[in-house]
Amino acid sequence: MFPPILNDNCLQYTTTMSAIIVSSASCEVRAVIRFLYAKGSSAAEIHRELCLVYEPTVMSERKCRDFKNGRTNVHDEERSGRPSRQTDEIVSLVDQNCDLIVG
Repeated sequence: MFPPILNDNCLQYTTTMSAIIVSSASCEVRAVIRFLYAKGSSAAEIHRELCLVYEPTVMSERKCRDFKNGRTNVHDEERSGRPSRQTDEIVSLVDQNCDLIVG
């Protein structure tokens, strides 16, 4: 491993790695956190590892705490909110109207 450098409060190593991943899915980051937590890494160690590949703002303490408190699912959880009003009838009407406009 090459000598570490401090950049934006993240310990980064100068290597021949490809570019930092700026846009990442939450479930992707949670999967990495889950893996590193299962290996016994501390929150600080997980943060340093994530900073090697992702942007420095990718992780919050809450994400590590969730797994420490027993979370096992890496996917987004269902949230309350406005329920979908989509029905087969509405989809059929939209399809028919699109055919009329395009055709």
